[in-house]
Amino acid sequence: MLWVFTYTDKGYNGANPEISEIYTWSKQNKVAFYPVTASSAEPSATYVKEQKLPFAFLSADQKMLMTLARYNPTLYLFKDAVVVDKWSGRNLPSTQKLQKITSK
Repeated sequence: MLWVFTYTDKGYNGANPEISEIYTWSKQNKVAFYPVTASSAEPSATYVKEQKLPFAFLSADQKMLMTLARYNPTLYLFKDAVVVDKWSGRNLPSTQKLQKITSK
């Protein structure tokens, strides 16, 4: 899974409880989860702390992230190099739906 949050200070924050639940589910089910942002280390760490997120962001290039995801934030589910599905931060899947998709 790839959680693309291009800029933590400019994206939709309403998905944070859901993405925290998805992150926990991914760890329990051994599904890799990579949160990435173009925000620098200090602002992204502050954002994680303020929002009480259970993960730290990895750093990525802004142009790459904006090319990959037009909506900020976006969740991708990959199977090897294939995109299985993607969701905007306003329409994240339930963990039950993720369980169905990943158990195929």
